[in-house]
Amino acid sequence: MKNSAVALSLLFSLTSACAFEYGGEDWDEDDIGNLDLEGRVVNGRLINGRLINGRLINGTSFSGYVVSVSLDHVLVGGSYRNGVSLVNSKFTSGTTTGSAFNGAIFDATLSDGKVLPLKITGVRQAAADLWAYNVQYQTDVGWKAACTDNAGAPVESYPLNGVWNHAEGVAGGGARTTPAGKFSFGCRTAGALGKCVDFGYVPWRTKNGVSLLTYHDACVRAVRADWCGDGRSATQDGNLINLYDRQQVQVDTETWPGEAEWSAAGATCLNKTRVTTGQTRGELFPECAKIKQKDVCGNSFTQNTSLLATEFL
Repeated sequence: MKNSAVALSLLFSLTSACAFEYGGEDWDEDDIGNLDLEGRVVNGRLINGRLINGRLINGTSFSGYVVSVSLDHVLVGGSYRNGVSLVNSKFTSGTTTGSAFNGAIFDATLSDGKVLPLKITGVRQAAADLWAYNVQYQTDVGWKAACTDNAGAPVESYPLNGVWNHAEGVAGGGARTTPAGKFSFGCRTAGALGKCVDFGYVPWRTKNGVSLLTYHDACVRAVRADWCGDGRSATQDGNLINLYDRQQVQVDTETWPGEAEWSAAGATCLNKTRVTTGQTRGELFPECAKIKQKDVCGNSFTQNTSLLATEFL
């Protein structure tokens, strides 16, 4: 897996602004990236971020994850605004746009149904069409980072048009929907949504005239090892995979054994060697995954519906 469009620096400044040229289809010099272990993908179970726990200022306890964020009732510059627009990853309301949303407060709905304030505390333009934000949530002891890495350090997020179903083992689990006026903050490094943007699958872009939206969807399935496309993750955090795609946003740079091929609906096939090796390691493969086994899968595109392919170490 290699992405020549990705800057490999792991240090980013929230206050610096860089000039980028974006021609609408192909790009370079993006300040996205953060490819793990020299271009190999670190697998993970999470769709997005980690559990948010605490107590609201009004004393109500909460526990869960952010399901969606509203573009209505947004506090910007001291006044509430409805119908804030999100184009690509840039917020706009009237003449207020871009970095002027630093300090804006959004209403987020948690998995337990409670509404929680989310505040933007940093804005960085990573490319002409890509903005990254530091986001915090409100508790009775102050504001805490909504996106953190495994060590608890704050990480940025990308706002993505869409809401993801966090259910597991059911029809529609792990899928993206697009309810009006709702979006998601995709945490970088902490979940599949932000990781797949960093891997180059920026949903509103095209490559070779092909939209990368479904490639982002397929990447989310692949990073989580959601074999059946029902929201269940069959991996453990930290497993390595090599990932590449038909449009060569990522290209195959490894000689690892084939693992699987992927569409937006989950794995289109699963390599028999991968299943055997995984079972030796004690991994469990549901029947809906086993019926997708093929002798050859993952070292090339053997299925017409495959967008991505993965190899395992």
